[in-house]
Amino acid sequence: MSRKKFSWLAVLMVAIFVLAACGNKKEEKSSSDKVEMVDYTAKNGTISIPKNPKRVVITADSFAGYALQLGIKPVGLSSFALSNKYFGNRIDGIVDVGGEESPEKIMSLNPDLIISFAQSENLDKLEKIAPTIAILPKEMTFKEEMTEFGKIFNKEEKAAQWIAEWDKKVAKYKPQVQKVVGDQTVSLLGVYGKNAYVYGDNFSRGGEIIYGEFDLAMPKIVREETSKGKGYASFSVEKLPEFAGDYIFAESGDEKFSKTKQTGLWKTLPAVKNNRVFEIDETDAYFSDPVSLDQQLEEIVDVFTK
Repeated sequence: MSRKKFSWLAVLMVAIFVLAACGNKKEEKSSSDKVEMVDYTAKNGTISIPKNPKRVVITADSFAGYALQLGIKPVGLSSFALSNKYFGNRIDGIVDVGGEESPEKIMSLNPDLIISFAQSENLDKLEKIAPTIAILPKEMTFKEEMTEFGKIFNKEEKAAQWIAEWDKKVAKYKPQVQKVVGDQTVSLLGVYGKNAYVYGDNFSRGGEIIYGEFDLAMPKIVREETSKGKGYASFSVEKLPEFAGDYIFAESGDEKFSKTKQTGLWKTLPAVKNNRVFEIDETDAYFSDPVSLDQQLEEIVDVFTK
């Protein structure tokens, strides 16, 4: 064989080895990049979602805290979720996707999972961007929701652990609170001028803790009205004496409520006379996720025992 032919043969062999190596690396990369998918049944049907999602966008703001508690830091959250003081520095660096679920803004974050309210007008558009879980608020208790999010994020053990730790804290505090309150009643109110609202045991504002965990009593009319399916009831402000309990937790932050506090009607309430009215921020009180509940629990215990 001539030296020239040998040189060409050597070059050809090297080229074959290089191509084979590149092919193997590409195959390995393709294999490692493959995302494992699982089926999940949501309000919008059975969908295929990543087993371990990495880039989550949550526009269903009341559920953001479930992800955060499970160690999932979304890449995008709604403006309202980002306004929750209880989230603290857990939300540092998370992109504000606004309050209108802008498909363009959400798409720019390249999500691999989106969690939206089932009643969203943009649901069809979101489903075209990434697997989207449609969810309804207040269909389950917060413990059931935590279990469900454990399934969504493949964090079932962590979800169960939080529930167990929560139950221990409630068992510790419940006797202390019940000793103070006894059979007196508690009302959760939102007073806005001529209109007022009262909240039950599964509509945030501390109800999950006060009624659900501590078993404190509601005024009879509150129990009747909030158990009709909505979880809350509206009434005319003139009926405040009927709906007001011995203790009142009232949403603050509205100018109309400030004016109501100056009225004779408000000042005649027994809870007002006995200095048993506690104001709660109307934004923060909206949230009843694990992150928020952990801090609300301490606040509520302090209110009753200090």
